[in-house]
Amino acid sequence: MSMILDIEEKLESIRLHTGREQAVFALNEGTNGLLNIHEALMNKVFNGSEKIKYLLYSPMYFSETTPFKAKSLPASSSLLATDNKFVITKNYHSSEKHPQIYIIDFSDILALELGKATIMGWFRIEFVYKGAKKEVSVIFSASSGMFHFSNLIKVYTGVLDKLYPLDDARYIYQGSELLNSLMDNVSSSLRIDKFSVWRSKKNIFGFENKMLLSPACTVFVEKRGIVIIEERKGKLLPEDNVSFIPYFNIRDCKSKIYRDNTLTLVLNLADTGYMYEIVFDREEQSGEATRLAEAVEKRIGCLNNDVMV
Repeated sequence: MSMILDIEEKLESIRLHTGREQAVFALNEGTNGLLNIHEALMNKVFNGSEKIKYLLYSPMYFSETTPFKAKSLPASSSLLATDNKFVITKNYHSSEKHPQIYIIDFSDILALELGKATIMGWFRIEFVYKGAKKEVSVIFSASSGMFHFSNLIKVYTGVLDKLYPLDDARYIYQGSELLNSLMDNVSSSLRIDKFSVWRSKKNIFGFENKMLLSPACTVFVEKRGIVIIEERKGKLLPEDNVSFIPYFNIRDCKSKIYRDNTLTLVLNLADTGYMYEIVFDREEQSGEATRLAEAVEKRIGCLNNDVMV
């Protein structure tokens, strides 16, 4: 079960650091090399009985927002991956906000996001916590961090290989550096281009709060989940964002028809009221919508759920 912990007690820093170090780095010798209070934070929830698959430290970054709406208060962070969960510690270096620990079971993950814009990179996880959708983001220096965050994420997507034996891939996609950073051996049975994708959440009155991801996404049906690639022209260099939605927490896939003649395919995630919506032209693109729905339902039905218990 995933957890979010606010640590109110004062922790002693074993190594005095400001949290504004120059680079993201990985640790190979366990948690005892983590900077400032992150070793003490990590040791509160990780006792060493599980094998560490990857562990990294990420210093504070100067920006709180990204071009793709991932947000994070300035904080130094440590991130650990085992065979079944992520552990993320955050130190805000402020008396106004307590340090936090996020324990995120792989089985609770709704979506992962990895992005890059010039010198900035970001990693975001959406997950189920107490029946609701929560999220946590880490913004980092892309030059030193992309390699390490890629290795961290691949621990998770590697576990998913055991979940989805079905692979009727027709497309081997190598065009996105970010996509290849999320997972090895990227392959897809269906690809659709230039479609609008929205994130939606029903409020307590039953109305949907929507946020447009991009009006021209590329959507892949990968054997491990749905992949949404957003690419934009930045001021200096292209800005890219890849969202990955594992099949494990897609409850169903339904269609809606609106008055403006659009057909929307709705991916309902877990029992949170949270969803992704992919918009099609009803007259010209209903075939793509049908193929996408069939591909998703096919994969939901062939899960080896024992892997994620």
